[in-house]
Amino acid sequence: MRNPRFPNHMPRPWRRLLAGAALLLLAAPRTAPAQPALVTVSAGYGTGAAKWGTFEQFLAGYLAANGSDVASAAEFGTVQPLSLRVCGLLGMVSFGYDQARANLRTTFKSGGERDFNIRQNQLTMALEPNYPGKHFFVGAIGGLGFGSLRVDCPLVYADGTVSYGAESQLTGVYRAISLTPFFGGKVGGSYKNAALTLRVQKFVAGNLTHDFTLDDQTEYHLPTDYALYLKQGAALYPSSAAVQGDVSTLRFQLELGYMFGVSKDE
Repeated sequence: MRNPRFPNHMPRPWRRLLAGAALLLLAAPRTAPAQPALVTVSAGYGTGAAKWGTFEQFLAGYLAANGSDVASAAEFGTVQPLSLRVCGLLGMVSFGYDQARANLRTTFKSGGERDFNIRQNQLTMALEPNYPGKHFFVGAIGGLGFGSLRVDCPLVYADGTVSYGAESQLTGVYRAISLTPFFGGKVGGSYKNAALTLRVQKFVAGNLTHDFTLDDQTEYHLPTDYALYLKQGAALYPSSAAVQGDVSTLRFQLELGYMFGVSKDE
């Protein structure tokens, strides 16, 4: 069986994009820096890679337990980050909403599917010291994110019916609260009141709770030892052997923003 670990290399299109951004910076005119915008509001989307921590142990055990009935196994693919952000104090401080998501699906020979839909939703605050050029800028990013890490585990029947019912003890929605430090860099360009920014950020694994607990049944956990989970049942499974919120992601995002209070010096 293939190990469902996501590769750590950078996607090729983003390598080219980073190289192009670096060339634009080198080609930028060496003029005195223009005053950056007082406030910038932006939205972004991108791609990325993840290390799934103890969730990988759960998925490996789950696939092993259902091996003879698995038609196609769930594999970790890319994560899709999106963001809404407000930068103030001349671009030095940002407040935002960041999300990363991934969808995994296992199909069975006997019919039906098991989905694992993963969402990390966070409110973020960061310091973003930057050097503004005439129409280009480069900067560093360091901050904290606070929010939830959520795994939806529905059972999908052969007729397409999606169930979160009690016919399977694994079925449900699991949540963990996370406090996540992140760091990275940014490079971009601006024209009049518009700005385009490439952000590369590493969100480091960190959590305030130690495991995923099932909604409305906090004694039920997402297990790292699926064989023990099947033997003892969800109610008796020890929380010390539960999946933790130790997911870390490397994200590449393009953000398009509108600048308020931009310098009129062109």
